[in-house]
Amino acid sequence: MSAREGGGLSRRVEISRLVAGVLLILFGDSLAQGPRYVLRGTVADSSTGERIPYATVRVAGTPIGGFTNSEGYFIIPRVPADSREILVSAIGYRMKSFEIAKKAGIVEVTFSIPAEPTTLSPVEVTGRYKGLAKPVAPSTTILYAEDVAKVTGIFSNDLLQAVTQLPGIVTLGGITSQYYVRGGSADQNLVTVDGIRVHNLFHAFGLFSFIDPLIVKVADMNTGGYQAEYGGRLSSILSVETKDGDKNKYALAGNIDLISSDLVLGGPLPLGIGAGKTSFLTFFRTALYENSLNRFFGRSLPFSFFDGFGKITTDFTSSGHASIEFLSTGDEISSDNPGDPNFRWRDAGYSLNASYLFSDQYRFDFSVTTSVYNAEQIPKTTGFTHYELCRITDPAFRGNLAYFAGDETELNFGLLFNFPLYEAEFTNAYGNTMRLSRQEVEPNMWAKYRWPVTRRLKAEVGLRLDISRTFKYASYTGKGYLADPRLTLSYQLTPESSVYFAGGLYHQRIISLTNEDDIYSPFDLIFAIPDTASNLDDESAYHYVIGTQFAPSNLTKAKAEIYYKDFTNLLAVNRDKVDQSDPDFVPGTGKAYGVEATFEYDGGDLYFSANYSHAKVTKTSGGITYEPRYGRSDQLNLSIGWAPILGLWMRARWEYCSGLPYTPLAGYYPQLALDPDNLSGYLKSKASSQIIFGAKNSARMSPYHRLDLSLSYDVHACGVDLTPRVMLVNVYNRMNVFYINNVSGDVEYSLPFIVNFSVSWRI
Repeated sequence: MSAREGGGLSRRVEISRLVAGVLLILFGDSLAQGPRYVLRGTVADSSTGERIPYATVRVAGTPIGGFTNSEGYFIIPRVPADSREILVSAIGYRMKSFEIAKKAGIVEVTFSIPAEPTTLSPVEVTGRYKGLAKPVAPSTTILYAEDVAKVTGIFSNDLLQAVTQLPGIVTLGGITSQYYVRGGSADQNLVTVDGIRVHNLFHAFGLFSFIDPLIVKVADMNTGGYQAEYGGRLSSILSVETKDGDKNKYALAGNIDLISSDLVLGGPLPLGIGAGKTSFLTFFRTALYENSLNRFFGRSLPFSFFDGFGKITTDFTSSGHASIEFLSTGDEISSDNPGDPNFRWRDAGYSLNASYLFSDQYRFDFSVTTSVYNAEQIPKTTGFTHYELCRITDPAFRGNLAYFAGDETELNFGLLFNFPLYEAEFTNAYGNTMRLSRQEVEPNMWAKYRWPVTRRLKAEVGLRLDISRTFKYASYTGKGYLADPRLTLSYQLTPESSVYFAGGLYHQRIISLTNEDDIYSPFDLIFAIPDTASNLDDESAYHYVIGTQFAPSNLTKAKAEIYYKDFTNLLAVNRDKVDQSDPDFVPGTGKAYGVEATFEYDGGDLYFSANYSHAKVTKTSGGITYEPRYGRSDQLNLSIGWAPILGLWMRARWEYCSGLPYTPLAGYYPQLALDPDNLSGYLKSKASSQIIFGAKNSARMSPYHRLDLSLSYDVHACGVDLTPRVMLVNVYNRMNVFYINNVSGDVEYSLPFIVNFSVSWRI
């Protein structure tokens, strides 16, 4: 044997020993732990058969356990063979014990637990059991239909009322179709309903949304630091999962108030796939009469809207399911004022979703979706407004493969391909009309890995790639970027408390063609950043979040976060474009930082919550640094509910916000009209006053605050559950400023004192 061959053999032996050592480190502990089995399956409602999201599944007497995902599935690898008792619990359900008979290989089960009111929240699960802690999701709030029922406001059936009362989320005073998250603009928020991208949530100029709690199973609101499975937006992700129909019996429910009426019907479908496995759910809502907006806006605004939703779900195995669904919503608003335009917008979506747990440690889920959005501003012949159009057709495919290695270790790979077509038309202040059309291909892939570094320290790293942007960056063929890295760390201080950090890079390819200086915009004109503009990069931002949460009991929890967002590239439409040589878009940067704190107590018949946020937001564009119009510095929300007797609920909410920025009027200067052909007229003419504006958004409106009350009572009569409710909005009739005309001095106010009635019912 030659020296060269001997050296090669020696290196191979060393490599083999190294690999063996690594494998021993990784798997030696598990090999020494004796016989194990894999427990997987679902947790379901024993009455309806619907899967329960974020339920706790743990092995009695051990720290081993896990949580169901948003679709009610779980998998727990390496359960000791001598462990027989499994404990299952969830918010709103009674804890139940199950005994496992088979204790080898893969054990596939469906745990059914009965509903029962409880104060346990999904966040409070963290740290309740030694060694078992739900991975911390920074800046994330999980909302159920029960959480929405606690919200006091204009309507009793609106998820977005609950979302916009969370810390870090700003609205412009109760009448708006937009919300702003931690200094980001409205177009930086992504909303999905079962994977369908929704481009406009609101009805009636933003008074309420089309997401009704009657069809909502769970909603995750992520306001920053979200992991690699989410992308395409800089500020927030609202992911809504809808309910399935009752698999065991037919159910009919609805709600009627002074604005609208809705109806939901669900039940089993005898499709031959198996008893108790297939169900349907349908929902419809519409306006009651066309003048319902008059008392909100103080003038005639004929209005009509509709919402439609349908879903069929089947469980083809105990660990696999599929669903098909559609949603459709639309508004038409006209004005009796001949100078005001009419508005019309439509949202429609379709999806096929499936998820399956296979082998002993894998889950695969995919969805095929299409969404269609069409919004128009239609001017009258006597008005001065222009026609505006936004149309988006957005088919997509999404797939995700998850590998569960045990001990809270999970590896995910995902793909998302969107093929949106964007069309837009608008006219700027100089009368220049822009008509834009662009077909996009948005191929994204991501990977994330979560593992327990130590018993207390958990880590999650992720990487998201926009394949086309990465290819352009790597091949020097156009504008692009390499990837978006993400990192989440959490450390369990005590069984009741933890601290965490999240950070990452985020990109956004779409922008709004509307302007933040617009006093009111009923919908956003959305368009993709054109590749033809060599000087334009995608919008980008860095997120940094540090937080802590403390849950000393099932009744109480507290949470605090500090965040910093660095908007390294922002784009705005050039409203000063005069001729074709002027750019269509103006680049800029921005910064946002703040602190948020929440406290919640829920004792069943008495609950209280408080959240406070302090923020500072600046933008720089065209050489000017300023606070955007939605830059509230302080917000405080207080909510309380009390049931003095069974079924009777009295609720109150008080909100305080610092005033919004606006550009003040600094003064006037005289100007003479010079006509060279009429100098004598020039000498005799009078000077006209021209306006001088102050620094952009350098003044603030008066603070905003209001008190809302509600009273409801649950009754059961003749087989029908009824809940009549009265809502009082802005009880002390605070004159909250919505807009100041800094030319004329006119002031527009937000919502006055309003009374609304509703009756919810269920058969």
